[in-house]
Amino acid sequence: MKQGLLRNIIIVCFVFLLPLAAFPYDNDIVHPEINEVASRRSSNLATVLQMLGFDKGVDSIVYDKEIYLWFRDGGKREDEPVCRTKFHFHDPVKPFGDAGLNDIVVDLGCMNFNHYSSLAWAQNDDNLASWQKARLNYLGALTGTDKDVREGKLADTFKALGQVMHLVSDSSVPAHVRNDAHVLVADQFEAWAAANHGKLSYTGIPVNQSIFNQAVNDALAPVPISALWDIDKYKGNNPEETVGTNIGIAEYTNANFFSDDTISREYSYPNWTSVSNQIEDSGIIDPRDPTRTVTRQYFKKDKHGDAGYRLSTVPFLVEYFTDLNQLETLRIPAILDGEVFTDYASKLIPRAVGYSAGLLDYFFRGKIEMSPSEDGSGYVIENKTEEDMDGTFELYYDATDNQRKQCWSGSFALGALSSGNNKSDTIAFTPPDDAKEPGKYILVFLGRLGKEDGAVVGAIVNLPSSSFVLLSFA
Repeated sequence: MKQGLLRNIIIVCFVFLLPLAAFPYDNDIVHPEINEVASRRSSNLATVLQMLGFDKGVDSIVYDKEIYLWFRDGGKREDEPVCRTKFHFHDPVKPFGDAGLNDIVVDLGCMNFNHYSSLAWAQNDDNLASWQKARLNYLGALTGTDKDVREGKLADTFKALGQVMHLVSDSSVPAHVRNDAHVLVADQFEAWAAANHGKLSYTGIPVNQSIFNQAVNDALAPVPISALWDIDKYKGNNPEETVGTNIGIAEYTNANFFSDDTISREYSYPNWTSVSNQIEDSGIIDPRDPTRTVTRQYFKKDKHGDAGYRLSTVPFLVEYFTDLNQLETLRIPAILDGEVFTDYASKLIPRAVGYSAGLLDYFFRGKIEMSPSEDGSGYVIENKTEEDMDGTFELYYDATDNQRKQCWSGSFALGALSSGNNKSDTIAFTPPDDAKEPGKYILVFLGRLGKEDGAVVGAIVNLPSSSFVLLSFA
């Protein structure tokens, strides 16, 4: 009986202490900023918003709020409630099924013993803000009967995408690409980024879009967006393969940066073979005497993967070293400080922005058109995307009673734009007699687009003319 009571007290303590864990990049500051900048950098999102009638892009209003604010909301809400954060880790060196955080304190505190990695959580049926949920919301935004419901679904689309973007960004935090829980004690890099958010660079490093062709086929990673985290190329001993943007962000971060608990010689990479010279920085205030400054030794990473930045340093009380072996001899640990984090952030946060924008570009990549057939007997649908399409096409219109109604549906397999086989058979349908704006329709696709199942594509078309027209949700 006493043991049971003690166990319950411990669990309650865990529950109350867990909120002290550092929210990744601080949920109120850096994540929302990354999401907003990424939403403004996505060219495909801008194109879709223009097509839907939102002439101001992400500054347009949807459901009483600017679109960019919905993305910011997603960046914040992914951490709510706090136990969602246990699914914000992905170690690319481990198999996908074992890549998530596995920490008994977190498990007990959350009373949840699942260990989904962020890559899997982004695509998990238990996640109400997954990639697939964003797809379903977008489908509802295009096809819903009631206008208010459609606007709500569109807002939910942006918010869910913002939450998936949060998961991508977390893989630019070194602690989140290892089994490195930070309960009770804040992760130093995250805390530093939150405190210095005004000094951070959000200039995006665009992801190479060919990365989506390298998605690993795995039951835990069914959608090609998995490649944004991990293309299963970095194995823990090949950091030279993590250069450039055709690599998963978790792989890049794991190979090139330390976290609080992995700055040791036992860890595969980064390791001391990444460092071939040391640099000294003066002007750091001596914590023992604020009237003087000290020279602090920094170890610069200049080979293996990314290079050209401070990898680590040594404590204030030890000011001079001639080589790395002295650390080992004197048993003095290497540490991370603000100067190191400044260099880390200059490489990691722009990549988080670029990869998040790449996720949006991938979501909104589909392009379809509908135009009169050459013989004038009906209409044809064209796939304007360089990926095959196979699924259901539906045609909707807005009626005089302000309800959106379906007037045609059919299934086709269309080749990519450059295949020469990207047009459907001739389609004929009877134009509705209750159209609010005769000739204006919403063409919607649901099916397989390239390697992705469940993709959704929408287009506003004007029939019988072949030109696009704008139809506002508002």
